[in-house]
Amino acid sequence: MRGIAFATIKGGVGKTASSAHVAYALSEIGPTLFVDLDPQGNGSRLLGVDATPQTALAGDLLKPKPPSLRSVAVQQYDNLWVAPAHLRMAREEPQLYQWSYAVMGLQNAIAGYETLFDYVVVDTGPHLSCFTRSALHAADLVMVPIPPQAGAYDGALYLANEVSSIEEARGSPIEICGFISWADARNRVENRTWEKLGDAVPFPILETKIARRNGVNKAGLEYKLIFETAEHSSQAAEDYRALAQEIQIRVSTDGLETIVDNAPSSEAAPTVIMGVGDGG
Repeated sequence: MRGIAFATIKGGVGKTASSAHVAYALSEIGPTLFVDLDPQGNGSRLLGVDATPQTALAGDLLKPKPPSLRSVAVQQYDNLWVAPAHLRMAREEPQLYQWSYAVMGLQNAIAGYETLFDYVVVDTGPHLSCFTRSALHAADLVMVPIPPQAGAYDGALYLANEVSSIEEARGSPIEICGFISWADARNRVENRTWEKLGDAVPFPILETKIARRNGVNKAGLEYKLIFETAEHSSQAAEDYRALAQEIQIRVSTDGLETIVDNAPSSEAAPTVIMGVGDGG
């Protein structure tokens, strides 16, 4: 089981959309859990779970007496489970800072489920909250969406420093990678920005670029994945699957694991993963 956290301290950069779509794409490869640690809950909704204040939430897993993961995660597709979020988590988060247990909460919650899930995808909010730190502590790989915008690099550098601190505290390595989000290949200024990105941040940038496409935006307004619309075979869908393939290689045991054909069959139902969203 490999943990993948999507994190940023800048909102509106496509993090939640990317985490939910990647979770779905990874579930086409193997059993996936999506953990939504963004109180906005947009990742949960994209994956079909509209939680209420009474719902057992992903944030509850960080409490001193947490519920079991089995009572929180909801199976939405054949190979995808969702631990949802709700705004109730935002009200309760200040209390979590009183408990050192909270940082270890997610890692403890998923321990023992190694044989059930191949991937755990976590979506986090656009700031270094208690939820985000718990997600980073449980991650093998941290994915940072970087838009071609002024100030995006500073946020990425700040997050990289936080990952380094958590890595040192837990005593085991955490890989961090970036990817270009909300790209426009026709924009020459952005193209020059991309070329300089590798020298501007202290971690690798994956090859796949996630473009800002109308199909994704339209599907998101209806809280649907692009895979569930008439554009399920569009370039946008292929971009997300390509990103999932790069991530799958990164988190495989030897980094060279063969990627199975992840194209969904006509009879296959979609699947879900766990994430912490930023509403982006």
